[in-house]
Amino acid sequence: MARIVETLKNAGFKHEDTGGGMIALVYEDSEGRRIMATDSDGGAYPTDVDCLLGLYPSWNGDQIAELNPLMVYDAAPTIAAAKALLATFGTRAERIAESFACYLRNELGQKAWDEMRAANRTTEADACASHDYCDANMSMHEAFAEITGRDPIAGPMSDDDIAVWNDAWAIAKKRFLTADS
Repeated sequence: MARIVETLKNAGFKHEDTGGGMIALVYEDSEGRRIMATDSDGGAYPTDVDCLLGLYPSWNGDQIAELNPLMVYDAAPTIAAAKALLATFGTRAERIAESFACYLRNELGQKAWDEMRAANRTTEADACASHDYCDANMSMHEAFAEITGRDPIAGPMSDDDIAVWNDAWAIAKKRFLTADS
């Protein structure tokens, strides 16, 4: 296992304390997407990771096996595959935008969702008709917390957090909250 841990650390993974004696090494890219490598073989897996790698000694020596979606038995290609997979998940702002749209649609219901999307065709660029139906900031709050793992009202948001929040809102309005003409 030591050889695998060293390979992960050389690839930019950092130790994260998860308690219970479990090995957990996490790689986070510039968009906040996370890969966790762990030796846990059961129980509750963390929800704040985008890709989970299982570390298990095998009959063929200390090797790494990716749980999903590929089975690869060599550390370097598995790490490369996981990082490539991670890049397909979109930016943090895109993921927050998608989550925000889901929360908002659930909050509004289908009829109000359709009305809001139609109304957004004629609203100002920096406005959204969703506020006519609910406090859409609460849906964005939920989406932000889900994707980043941080509650945005628990403390002051950084300039980066504010920029991601605003980018997510702009992406959501353009891609999801405005009906096609």
